[in-house]
Amino acid sequence: MLTFNPSPGCVEAAGVVTCTVGALASGGVASFSINVTPNSTGVIFNIAQVAGDQLDPAPGNNVAGEATTVVDAPVVMPMAELFILKTDSPDSVVVGEALIYTIFVTNFGPDTATNVTLTDDLPADVTFVSAPGCVEGGGTVTCDLGDLANGDSAVITVTVTADQVGTVLNISQIDSDTEDPNPFNNISVESTLVVSEPIVITAADLQVIKSDTPDPIVVGTTLNYQIIAINSGPDDAAGDV
Repeated sequence: MLTFNPSPGCVEAAGVVTCTVGALASGGVASFSINVTPNSTGVIFNIAQVAGDQLDPAPGNNVAGEATTVVDAPVVMPMAELFILKTDSPDSVVVGEALIYTIFVTNFGPDTATNVTLTDDLPADVTFVSAPGCVEGGGTVTCDLGDLANGDSAVITVTVTADQVGTVLNISQIDSDTEDPNPFNNISVESTLVVSEPIVITAADLQVIKSDTPDPIVVGTTLNYQIIAINSGPDDAAGDV
């Protein structure tokens, strides 16, 4: 049973609410808010229908229904904020050598995340090697992480070999039976450069030391600065130093 609450633009008689729109131009929209108060628990069904004087070429969309569950106390839905972070190593990687993805999954709560699943879509130009605790099929690694309590984390390592030169893109996603208030951080994308030979980056730790003599100095006399440049390596400092 329901109790109808006054709603602007509408009238109720014998359980039927009628709202008059009047003329509605092409592309126009009319909106009504109808408020009722459920008087007993259970499932209630509401059906709304719209009709006009003109011929409607698509009458099948003139009726809409909605089912609502009425309970005797508020239902508190558990929520778990899952977060995924992924790293690749090395980047860049040489063709034929191992590329390791390390994936971190954390539950920031407030409730336990149940039946957490990680899926990792491998790039087309890699060969799967291993992923302890997970299974691979058709280029997708699937990891059943079980339940993660508030504050718990899981770390997954996926190893592949790069098959050809270029850039490979790895996409990971986490899902859970528990509602996530922010699902936008449940996906992680990692790009890795694959090269034919190692990229050697030289490094030279340059230092400068300076002293002044004498200090203090008398006006009109010579002040000498001693400047020393040091390369602590590991490589030579090329170019103009």
